[in-house]
Amino acid sequence: MSFILLENNGNANGVDIFIPKLPEIFWSAVVIIIIAIAFYKYILPRLNKTLEQRSDKIEGQIQTANDLSKSAEKFKVQYETKLFQVNDEALGIKNQAQKEADLLIEEAKAQASVDSANLVASAHKTIQANQVEAFATLKKDIGSLASEFATEIIKDKVAPTSEQLKSIDKFLDNLEKPNGSK
Repeated sequence: MSFILLENNGNANGVDIFIPKLPEIFWSAVVIIIIAIAFYKYILPRLNKTLEQRSDKIEGQIQTANDLSKSAEKFKVQYETKLFQVNDEALGIKNQAQKEADLLIEEAKAQASVDSANLVASAHKTIQANQVEAFATLKKDIGSLASEFATEIIKDKVAPTSEQLKSIDKFLDNLEKPNGSK
């Protein structure tokens, strides 16, 4: 734009400086119309096309993200279901193992009880047999000692007769019988 030059006398209206002349307005309007036509005919369609492509791309990405989100939800539900099933199965296995362990412990206790009862019974039998044997040995030893002692006494005091020897043998035989029965 051009400003109005001061006229010859140097006096100018203050408003005229800011208002352009009619040919300047006309040519400015022509340039603006040409730019607007070029903008609408060439630039705006390209801009719209680019914006539509970007919009389509963004919508595609949003759709893909939604699809992935739905797929992830499905996998999450499947995972949680399988995790729940695995936890149930593990709990079942643990309970079964505990029951089997309890049964094994009970069987071991029962077997140990039977074994200990058998050992105790065997020990009692062995003790009784040892007692009977010890008692028999003791009776025999006492009889032998008594016989030797009696023999020594009789040798010292009297010469034994056959009847006396028979009495001693009878006495010794009675000692060797269990419980001193005749």
